[in-house]
Amino acid sequence: MGDPLHRTSQGERSMLGKAEKLSVLVVFELRLIILFLFLQIVRSALE
Repeated sequence: MGDPLHRTSQGERSMLGKAEKLSVLVVFELRLIILFLFLQIVRSALE
């Protein structure tokens, strides 16, 4: 089994988990912001 997770220490693994959760949150927020800006542009174009 060439699983890299088994070679890293427990601390590194938890840090990776936190980083993954954080990046997922950031991506989600970015999508919300982009969607909001897009809606604002569409709304102003329709007026």
